[in-house]
Amino acid sequence: MVMSEQSIQRCTGCGAWIWATRGGCPNCLTIVSGGAYSSSYGSYSKSLDNWKTYLKEVVKPKELQSCLEIIRLESNGNHKAKTGSHYGLVQGRSEYLRTATPIEQIDWFVKYLDHRYQGSCVIALKHHRARGWY
Repeated sequence: MVMSEQSIQRCTGCGAWIWATRGGCPNCLTIVSGGAYSSSYGSYSKSLDNWKTYLKEVVKPKELQSCLEIIRLESNGNHKAKTGSHYGLVQGRSEYLRTATPIEQIDWFVKYLDHRYQGSCVIALKHHRARGWY
């Protein structure tokens, strides 16, 4: 059996070893070798250091601190967090989030905010502080 030769390199975002031909790190989505990431909110050809960089791109500046606080309260920034049937950065009750990348989790979060809180992390955070969930 002939093995194709591919280069392996260390991700500059999280330090994981990845195949250079994949385009991006599956752990933190740092773009390697000029790759790009696309989502329903846009295409990104620049390097994404982590999910916070992406979050800054898709939420309004006045909402950013509230969004970060929700994520801190829910998962402490761990995209692999699990509590019962809740998964990811935002601890959403969706099986999809169990295997979603951090960027996909942010996209899900933004859609959830649009549906439940008129797209506002500020309103969602007020609800969280009053009830312990959002």
